[in-house]
Amino acid sequence: MSRRGSRTAAAATNGAALVGNGELTAYLRVKLASLGITVSEVDGAYGACWVARGAKHRHPSGWSRICVGGRTKSVAALIFAIVHGVEPVAPVWRVCATPGCIRAEHLTAVRRPRATTDKPLRYRLRHLHRVAGLDGCTLARRFALTVAVVQHVLAGSR
Repeated sequence: MSRRGSRTAAAATNGAALVGNGELTAYLRVKLASLGITVSEVDGAYGACWVARGAKHRHPSGWSRICVGGRTKSVAALIFAIVHGVEPVAPVWRVCATPGCIRAEHLTAVRRPRATTDKPLRYRLRHLHRVAGLDGCTLARRFALTVAVVQHVLAGSR
């Protein structure tokens, strides 16, 4: 982005905090477009999710990556830095289940606790497996967990 373009973007915000009435969304879309990343909206459990398209690198976990200042970083970390004004010191986490979602409202620096730390859920999974005879794949679909997590719970390691 040229110097003039960055001054224009800064002047457009007047140095004030971007509020959630659409200004932040428009600003992020312009900023990402200047980096060659387009955003497509998909429906998610927490509202419309953004999935990055056009990023040069793609991490196997689903996160899009981009080279900024000679360093490769995740697009989610870049958005987090733009929104909060500081670079994250730890990994950025999604609160939604959409792989690769980069919507600012769906990003957090705090990791959610695992779903299996809930004791009643562990007992429910084991009960449905033993009594109802449900397999791991069915339980994973029903409780929105991965098959690996369900297998760990059924094995008694979690």
